[in-house]
Amino acid sequence: MVINNHAPMFPIDLVEKDFRYIVQTAEEVNALAPVSNAIQNIYLDAIAKGYGENNITGVVGLFVSNKDRQ
Repeated sequence: MVINNHAPMFPIDLVEKDFRYIVQTAEEVNALAPVSNAIQNIYLDAIAKGYGENNITGVVGLFVSNKDRQ
């Protein structure tokens, strides 16, 4: 993350999909999944801001100034 190498090995788009399944399953069985909900929201925000094809470490761009994205 420090050297800004976010080559896609497992992209944010796919991670969000997995968390979506977790959240949907939790809702179906009336279970709480607050951490999964929070993580999914972070990945959805990353996708909305153009990081979807980055490796999962690309979420650091949401929290650290990244001149390449401005």
